[in-house]
Amino acid sequence: MGILQRKILFGGIVVLILLVILSVIFLYRPKIQARAKIQAEANNLRKQIAEMKEMVKGIGTLRRQITQLEEQNVELMSHVAPRDQLLTLLRELAKIAERYNLTFLEITPPGLDTMLQTETAEKPIRPVPFQIVLQGRYLDIGAYIENLNRFPYFVKVPEFEITGKDEIRPAVEARVLLNIYASSLPFAQEHGVETIESKPIGGKL
Repeated sequence: MGILQRKILFGGIVVLILLVILSVIFLYRPKIQARAKIQAEANNLRKQIAEMKEMVKGIGTLRRQITQLEEQNVELMSHVAPRDQLLTLLRELAKIAERYNLTFLEITPPGLDTMLQTETAEKPIRPVPFQIVLQGRYLDIGAYIENLNRFPYFVKVPEFEITGKDEIRPAVEARVLLNIYASSLPFAQEHGVETIESKPIGGKL
């Protein structure tokens, strides 16, 4: 076989190989593209699933936080006195004072405008002030005021004044400003008034 024939044969083989390669590429290119597209879609789907899982975790955390806040709100509001039962609460406070050997000499309610106030969603709780005159020993009065934080409803004593009188010694008189935190909204009415024995928790605002 001559050199020319060999060159032609070699060239033909090379061309044939190139044609085969091009045919393979041409035939499998759509499949390769389809696989790449499927892989991209799968990656995108996995990413979306991961994002949804994180979102679900966030929703679960948010729900728990909302539940905790609702429980805390219910607990807080359970210590707010119903406005229409303030006199009942004062009688309860007078009974507690007797345990400390104290006597309620006088109770001065707030003005009519204060008593007739109604609460709103913007201001659901108001302090209702009562002026109370107590009589008893100084230490007993101090213990009584200090232990008002055990009362089932929020109360606060912003000020009090002790007066000594010769005719009642060793007892003294104390003029106490007592704020009872109350509301006329439904959440307060639902709880009603409970005694310190039936509900021995509470606090001060």
